[in-house]
Amino acid sequence: MSTERTQSITKARAKSVQAKERIKDKFPAVLKWDDVLNYCFSAIERHKDVLFYYTQLVKKDSEVTYNEKDNTLVYKPPYPIRTPEQLIEFFQANTDVQSIEVAKLKKGWPDCDAEIDKLEKEHKITVMRNKKDGSPRVIFADDPTLHINLDEEFVNHWQSIQLPSKDDIIRFLIASRRTPAGQVAANTAVVKQKKQARKNRQSTKQTNKHMHGIFKDYSGIRPKGK
Repeated sequence: MSTERTQSITKARAKSVQAKERIKDKFPAVLKWDDVLNYCFSAIERHKDVLFYYTQLVKKDSEVTYNEKDNTLVYKPPYPIRTPEQLIEFFQANTDVQSIEVAKLKKGWPDCDAEIDKLEKEHKITVMRNKKDGSPRVIFADDPTLHINLDEEFVNHWQSIQLPSKDDIIRFLIASRRTPAGQVAANTAVVKQKKQARKNRQSTKQTNKHMHGIFKDYSGIRPKGK
């Protein structure tokens, strides 16, 4: 690749990034191609090779929608959501989508925090928040029909019930001759440690000494050979 071509591609990439930022800043407005071009390039910067690579990069950008018929450009956010109604409809229409990252949602709906808080209180969405500042991080679909209002007296009574401690539960299980969860693995480990290594048997020479005195010696009366 020649030096001149490399320089043209590098400049075209920088200008395409500038164009996308312009399109993104003006979202949801639809911009004319020439308006974006004039914003990014001065008259003396419009070299043929640079414009060629710039055009290819902008039209193929996954975050930009180019309308060839009208020769217009518009930003394409990760989610087509800009209102609370669209958010609920998106979850209902895309049941395979389990969650939405708020950072990506804000690319198309930057001022969504207040609406997220409202939808959470209405039990239409569930929100996972950042521990540091409590800002929404991930949202999930929720169903308000699954939530019911309980009598305050019942709630207070329920919360006042004291549950037994962990030690009390273990003592109760042992007294009932039941194994507390977690003890099985511990006992198994102890048993394995107690297993002794197999002793090596000492090899000894086996003889028939214990048979001495049982057999008679017939060596003196062997028949002579013919």
